[in-house]
Amino acid sequence: MTIMYVITIKLKKNQQVHRVAKRSILEIKSTEQEYAMGKLTLTTFAFRFSATLDGPQNDKY
Repeated sequence: MTIMYVITIKLKKNQQVHRVAKRSILEIKSTEQEYAMGKLTLTTFAFRFSATLDGPQNDKY
């Protein structure tokens, strides 16, 4: 089973935000591996995946 996803990152001049974005991509990849090995249910995967993409709710654009 292949999981397709699209990641959109708003690049900012703040280097810390850039590092957080890179870390989030790594978290998504590791979560995908856990799902592939059967450690996560689809519901758990979807929840963790969306939580990783959303990031801080107080982010101002």
